[in-house]
Amino acid sequence: MLITRDAKRQETSPKSTFIGFITAIFTAFPYHVAGKVCIKRTELGHREGNLYFCDDPRLSECCEKQNSFLCCEPGWETILLNQIWLVSTLVAIFLALAVVYVCYNRQEELFESETARQAALRLKHRAHRAYTSIWKTPQENPPIEETGAGRYYKLQKGNTAVQTIPEGQPE
Repeated sequence: MLITRDAKRQETSPKSTFIGFITAIFTAFPYHVAGKVCIKRTELGHREGNLYFCDDPRLSECCEKQNSFLCCEPGWETILLNQIWLVSTLVAIFLALAVVYVCYNRQEELFESETARQAALRLKHRAHRAYTSIWKTPQENPPIEETGAGRYYKLQKGNTAVQTIPEGQPE
């Protein structure tokens, strides 16, 4: 008996057997593939005109609203999504309040600045000091004075006099 290359190709491989098995399962159970089968009136049973399908995976419950038969979202899923939305909103509000509290109580000077640029500069210098104090040795990390770090100076409360910038410093 002579076996050719074409005959070898026609032999079934495990992959083609698996694909055939999956195809057979989906064709044998069309109601499960198409979605959920819903019955309009239970007393009539599985008769023609008494069945409808819910094909959308998000709307998998059978329901009746205003004498029309619809597919609805499951009750537990609606409740769960509402709870997630509520908790995430509360967490966002809590985090926003926590950020304002920390900024107000820990960095009072941030809110006492006259301009946003002054506040950003102070915040930058504080972050720089924190970074250098962690990663550099004391010999490499000379202290930075806040008034000497830039051209902005903190005005004392009640003091309306403006401090001038020395002429040698760039503007």
